[in-house]
Amino acid sequence: MRYLKKENIPFIIIDIADQLHMLKAHLKFAGIDTKLIDEAQVIKLGGAITTGKVLERISLTLEPSVMKNEFIKILKQLAEKHDYFVRITLGIEKLIKLLSEDPATLEAFFGAIVRPLLGYEKSTGVAFMNTGIIRKDIVQEAEEIASRVFEVKLEEGEITFRVVKSINFNEHGKTLSIKSQELQEYFASVE
Repeated sequence: MRYLKKENIPFIIIDIADQLHMLKAHLKFAGIDTKLIDEAQVIKLGGAITTGKVLERISLTLEPSVMKNEFIKILKQLAEKHDYFVRITLGIEKLIKLLSEDPATLEAFFGAIVRPLLGYEKSTGVAFMNTGIIRKDIVQEAEEIASRVFEVKLEEGEITFRVVKSINFNEHGKTLSIKSQELQEYFASVE
């Protein structure tokens, strides 16, 4: 988000089931400034905690087609204001877990909302997903749709990013590691 703000690239956070609040709280506990989150434009899907500047709230109890219409309406409003913007999604695994009770509803969600946004020229999407709480076949479905997939692991004091899938074949399998304490100290030192 800091990079996007520095480069003057508009972004919106899609906060599903209050995951933005959770992220903000954890960052604050780590001593990291959360002013960017407070100033960010947010679309809330479910949840009750207001974090950031909430533009719209969409109920998770809506049918996928109705949810899609509400969501697309907001994206079109953003597209009218900006030539290009970035969508950052937090908590999609919570929604997927909820919808996975009914395979037809889950497929409607992927078909109505997720797949159509792939290739949307006005915007790029980045979704953070805790794959440990949803079924492996659903993770594979999400990975199949995405143009890039990164696996992030925290082990023995290092955060490792591994490219699982990329539209650039030479990136596949590459890794980047950084000491977690150094990263935390860096984020705590910059505003």
